[in-house]
Amino acid sequence: MRNINDRPVYARLAFVAVLLWGGAVYAQTTSFTYQGRLTDGAPANNNYDLQFTLWDAAVGPSLAPRHHFLSLRYERFFAPVVPVNTFTVTTTADNGSNTSPTAGSLREAIVNANNSGGGNINFSIPGSDPNCNATTHVCTITPVTRSLPDITAPVTIDGYTQPGASPNTLADGDNAVLLVELNGNGASGLSGLNITSPNCTVRGLIINGFNVNGIALYESAATNTHIEGNFIGTDATGTVANSNGNAGIYFQRANGNRRLTFMQF
Repeated sequence: MRNINDRPVYARLAFVAVLLWGGAVYAQTTSFTYQGRLTDGAPANNNYDLQFTLWDAAVGPSLAPRHHFLSLRYERFFAPVVPVNTFTVTTTADNGSNTSPTAGSLREAIVNANNSGGGNINFSIPGSDPNCNATTHVCTITPVTRSLPDITAPVTIDGYTQPGASPNTLADGDNAVLLVELNGNGASGLSGLNITSPNCTVRGLIINGFNVNGIALYESAATNTHIEGNFIGTDATGTVANSNGNAGIYFQRANGNRRLTFMQF
């Protein structure tokens, strides 16, 4: 039998073997571990009776009719698959409220990801959005009144999911197409992304024009963070400076992180 999800089943089996051989009866109690895969036309998430045929290693399958064990109960030991939450940004609008954020905004996606224990934040902003450039197709998100919420749960923010965006494929040079821009517009006291959770990834974004930091990682909890394939402190082409006031990427007691990015000019 095989599992519909092709997931391994690890079963711990206890049995009593009654061996009939030459008129004698031999009984023993022992256990062994069975590793295999199970399916019954639906995810195998239940109790099952299994049958096993075992042979003496020295004799082989010629003793099969005399070594038969029935109705062996197993228990599942594999962890269930946990779905990953995905929150999709569909607008550049931002009302500055963390309690009632604009529907479909990046602010709302961060709030929902935090409240859900993490997840993926993807982008699907239509070209008709008033803050998307009709020529370059770059869509600009500008938090006007306050910074975006701190990221307090493991989140992947992936700018490459915006239609038309793509990562660099060149070993020498750059042909990345980045189409989601976070721009602070020089407003006082604003940062782009503040991360206080471990296991976060930020990729494929243009982050510029913030008065404080482009991205900030705070405290020892913000570890194993990947910041990769971003233009930080530049325009969408990566060739024209548009710096952030304090730092492109700021670390405060946040060790064990990885940076692969275009840095601030």
